[in-house]
Amino acid sequence: MLKELIVVALPIGNAEDMSFRVKKALQVVDGVLAEDTRKFRDFCRWAGLDLSCEIQSFDSNKERDADYQKLFEKLNGRWALVTDAGTPAVNDPGSWIVKSARHHKIKVTALPGASALTLALQMTGGFGNPTSFLGFTPKKVKKDFFEEHCASKTLIFFESKHNVLSTLEALSESHLKDAKIICLREMTKEHEEYIQGNVAELKAFFEEKLKSEQVGELTFVVEGLGKASTSSQVEASDLVEFRKASPSQAAKLLAKLSGLSRDEAYELLSSGKSD
Repeated sequence: MLKELIVVALPIGNAEDMSFRVKKALQVVDGVLAEDTRKFRDFCRWAGLDLSCEIQSFDSNKERDADYQKLFEKLNGRWALVTDAGTPAVNDPGSWIVKSARHHKIKVTALPGASALTLALQMTGGFGNPTSFLGFTPKKVKKDFFEEHCASKTLIFFESKHNVLSTLEALSESHLKDAKIICLREMTKEHEEYIQGNVAELKAFFEEKLKSEQVGELTFVVEGLGKASTSSQVEASDLVEFRKASPSQAAKLLAKLSGLSRDEAYELLSSGKSD
């Protein structure tokens, strides 16, 4: 039976960011639960780690519905939990495994390390608190996605090259159309880049960039309004819609009414709890 789950943050682009504690822990654990075993073995070779322990994968696409009790019964001793890069459960997979481990009274410890979220705040200073972390934007992002969170002073979200232009278009149609924006790419790597401007300037930049270069994952830091927009105010029609909404629509409405994130609202509705 699993005795301890160690949540381990890995470097996001520079092997030298791996701490002594992380290296020591990975060398003495009984096993590693990895998002992708092949990528983790590649990381070990890249970082000069020679591990002899068992390495097992978990299905990040089915993480919410997995039966972790059976998994924990098969794992003996102390295991590390890692994702492909960065910090598990901070936008990366892992949160459901951690919650389940605590539910089953398994000791959970965490080793800090690189996270694009905290690095973005370190590199930019942000625009003040409160800060809203939005994770990756939806594939078909619309202006409403940003307007739900524009009352924050700082918004941080991740984006892919495939979605960056449509995301900037959605921003240009929202109350954040004149916001100051900082985009970070290749953080901690040799060609780290810091791009600053308004929506139009960043859109022009990426339209040109995408013609000739590979663009990986991007981190955006956006100046919010620091106050609620008119579109985020609750109306009586919202309460009527809530009664007949689908689970996903209900979660969106509950997030608007309560200030919870959409994922938190969905989880609350799914569990049927109100505490």
